[in-house]
Amino acid sequence: MVSNKVAKCSEHPSDRSSGDFDYCPLVLSCYGRVHPECQTVLRNIAQAAARRRGILVFKGLLARVHRNIGVEIWRRAALMVHDC
Repeated sequence: MVSNKVAKCSEHPSDRSSGDFDYCPLVLSCYGRVHPECQTVLRNIAQAAARRRGILVFKGLLARVHRNIGVEIWRRAALMVHDC
């Protein structure tokens, strides 16, 4: 999944050619399983958000992110079943 997404988005490198950041797709399965690289990115984002908000423990923010992602995945699945 990751290699397919990177290959698809590598067709448009002009937007990301500044070198300030690396493109890393967040890949989750249709059942909400998180890819290991995605887990690392989400953890770093939660740590940065916790630092910015002055929170000492980032695990609460990370749990909320995982919960919200899971809810959206299952909401989308339910809408797909409803449409079919």
